[in-house]
Amino acid sequence: MGTSATLFALFICSQNPTQARVNFCAVGDILLDRGIRASIQSNSVDYPFEHISEFINDFDLAFCNLECPVSAVGQSTGKIYCFRADTSYFSGVQDAGFNLFSLANNHIIDWGEKACLDTKQLIEKNNLYVIGAGKDQAEAQAPLFIKMNGLKFAFLASVGIPLKDMIWPISKPGPAQANLEQLVELILKIRQTVDYIVVSLHWGTEYEHLPRSHQVTWAHTLINAGADLIIGHHPHVLQSIEYYNNRVILYSLGNFIFDQHKLYQRQSGVFSCIFKKGRIDSICFHPVLLQDFQPRLAQDSVFELIAQKINVISKKYNAVFLKTKNQLFITDSSCVLSIDTPIMHAGFNRKTILVTRTSIEMYDSSGMLIDTVNINEHLEIKDCCFIKDANTCRLFAIVGKVNGEFGDFISQFKFTPESIIPECCIQDIKNRPWKILTADIDCDSIPEVCIGACKINSLDKTGNRLLLYKWNGTNLYPIYTSSKNLKSFIDFTLQDIDNDGLDDLITLEANTDEESRVVIYQWLGIGFSKYRDLTTDVEDNWLCNIDIESLISNHCIDKK
Repeated sequence: MGTSATLFALFICSQNPTQARVNFCAVGDILLDRGIRASIQSNSVDYPFEHISEFINDFDLAFCNLECPVSAVGQSTGKIYCFRADTSYFSGVQDAGFNLFSLANNHIIDWGEKACLDTKQLIEKNNLYVIGAGKDQAEAQAPLFIKMNGLKFAFLASVGIPLKDMIWPISKPGPAQANLEQLVELILKIRQTVDYIVVSLHWGTEYEHLPRSHQVTWAHTLINAGADLIIGHHPHVLQSIEYYNNRVILYSLGNFIFDQHKLYQRQSGVFSCIFKKGRIDSICFHPVLLQDFQPRLAQDSVFELIAQKINVISKKYNAVFLKTKNQLFITDSSCVLSIDTPIMHAGFNRKTILVTRTSIEMYDSSGMLIDTVNINEHLEIKDCCFIKDANTCRLFAIVGKVNGEFGDFISQFKFTPESIIPECCIQDIKNRPWKILTADIDCDSIPEVCIGACKINSLDKTGNRLLLYKWNGTNLYPIYTSSKNLKSFIDFTLQDIDNDGLDDLITLEANTDEESRVVIYQWLGIGFSKYRDLTTDVEDNWLCNIDIESLISNHCIDKK
């Protein structure tokens, strides 16, 4: 494409990573056989979820443990309790809003390996997420990565030990059976690549409300390794909720769709939270009671009974429950309703660097704190990136007012073996930064710092623009600022599309007719030139929600 092509210039802010949020919920065991089968046959596939589906559908990610294969193939293993559901039943679970399924449990192999793998394929064919099973243990234990609304998650699932009747050979296709050391190794391997790690464990002793000591040991070890949330199931009753090391552990959420009749087996709950960049907000437990095989959000005296139960069994686990309407906010003795989490993890020279909204911390290989820098009161870090070479490491952080939509300036920090050194700030009163990343757009092996910023002009109108800075080994200096044009700029990222050594600019743009499109641009030395439209039919406001690799493949761009 020649230099006569229109140079990239975009404006108008519609979204930014400081507003990143994913509404998440989790429930316990869902069974679609035995008494639930009879109930579905007498009513409909949607009957079990009639009173809860509206609530579940409000979440971006809704997790459950699917406690049976859903398949028409396989042979019964002859267990005393041997479950299998008709494939037609799955539409009820899907319509209810569940889109993330764990198959790491002791019933997924009730009808053998074929039914297990068939269930996994059924979920994937419906474009939903599945964890905890596979053709071998490598696939079953592999993390599932999900990019959504500006955040990146890793989900892990496994059967926990000891687990009654779990005799399935690990050499066969089936559920994940990772030991504690394997889970820790997986977490450490991926910790620097994602915002959040969630671990689902099928463990514990049936009908006991308190976790066994091995559950506590596993949960604490996984949190210490870097997990952000532990979700437990299998006991078929509620177990304690723990607030440990500024993280939440759900030892068992109990039954959610199940045919057991005793009251303590029908007392359940939905966990929910809002994942954001650098913190987890609105951490809640919603009491639920199963009536006629249907979960219903508890109210009045039923709510009070379950609330009392979860309070009693969680008393020694540092969890405090604040009641409001028909939900319980989960916190600790500080009663703060949010959890700070690292915006970014990084490794450098055998050191670990953690960047949160309010501080920058550096630890040695043994986990001892070497140095910390606290951000000034009323300010917070919105987004950040690193530039590293063999000898030095620097952090560039967007800093702005607490809870502000945009940043106000870019702060630069240098890391030495002994300390974190604040170096300088870049402030542009005309632009408010909201996203920052590094890329090599000119193939000189010296990264550019790319900033998405919102321009504020004298008419109080806002407009998005892309700012590029070159790194000279000490400081950043500006080399490019996009200007106003007819296209609106919602989100952007940079990656090498055609493996030519140059990072290409990928944008999500909004046209004047309110349609959105994904476009690739290439650097020409003085600006960006349009390279290719990937799609003109986009309904999402987040570039990370779009399957860029699939769009690239469909347009036959050479990936070599």
